[in-house]
Amino acid sequence: MTIKNYRTFLTTALEMVKRRKALDRRCNVFTTNYDGCFPLVADALIKEGCIDFVLNDGARGFTRRMLQARNFGSYLCQAGVFGRYQSSIPQINLIHLHGSVYWSKLDAAIQVGYDLSNRESLLDADAMAMLQPFSTALTNPASTLTDVPATDFSNEELVAFWDKYEQIPIVNPTKWKFHETVYEEHYYQMLRLLSYELEKPNAVLITFGFSFADENILNLVMRSLSNPGLQVFVCCYSQAGHAEMEDKFKGNRNVKCLMLQSGVMDFTAFNEQVLAWPGATALAPATPIPPAAIPVTDADLEPLI
Repeated sequence: MTIKNYRTFLTTALEMVKRRKALDRRCNVFTTNYDGCFPLVADALIKEGCIDFVLNDGARGFTRRMLQARNFGSYLCQAGVFGRYQSSIPQINLIHLHGSVYWSKLDAAIQVGYDLSNRESLLDADAMAMLQPFSTALTNPASTLTDVPATDFSNEELVAFWDKYEQIPIVNPTKWKFHETVYEEHYYQMLRLLSYELEKPNAVLITFGFSFADENILNLVMRSLSNPGLQVFVCCYSQAGHAEMEDKFKGNRNVKCLMLQSGVMDFTAFNEQVLAWPGATALAPATPIPPAAIPVTDADLEPLI
């Protein structure tokens, strides 16, 4: 279901940008997720050949693809044989604000690689087996805190795990700093890019599954609300979340907090009731898409468009 929702979201965004003027068929997806569902779905769509588009992850290269902020300003253009017309191919810029599991440090640059087969795993088979009862309890709706078993990892094993974990180029939900200067520099470059986009005339920001817990992003959006041409739509998961967002953005007339009258706004509801686009749901996959390399749930999605 998660992959299907990513596919619907991606095709919806592409159908929207296809209707823009010839040399401006682009939109930005700012995400705080670390997973690779977007590239997985994009590969499937390109293979099917139903829609022509570019998913720009900001990387350039062949055997080694290096990430640079300036690459988000480029786009692919088609021209006639005699150069009598030009038209840009629909493009989505995929911008990972909090890093990605597909990033790694190469000297003073960020390398992007989607083949994780040669990556060293943080947890070996023995560690995964020890964590299985813990995972089972967490995924059982009937479990209580007393049902969650303790793990038997030694202090040395925990220290070794954290040493490896802290080398991953991601921002933790409660810790807003990278452990490498090169990642931190890219993070602030992407925040500047978000700021520039929100300052444009007739800019639209749609947030889904995002709590604005990152104070850097929250403050940036708050400053951008002085742009009279900016319209922000905050999609809230529940009524409680709606009340929280209403209080957070009170006094800003160009912010609309959306919620469902009944139920919660999960990824499926967002695609079907908020960002609904008939042409997008019609593009059903011809064959099943294989599972994502990194398992995710609907609650993990935090894209900013």
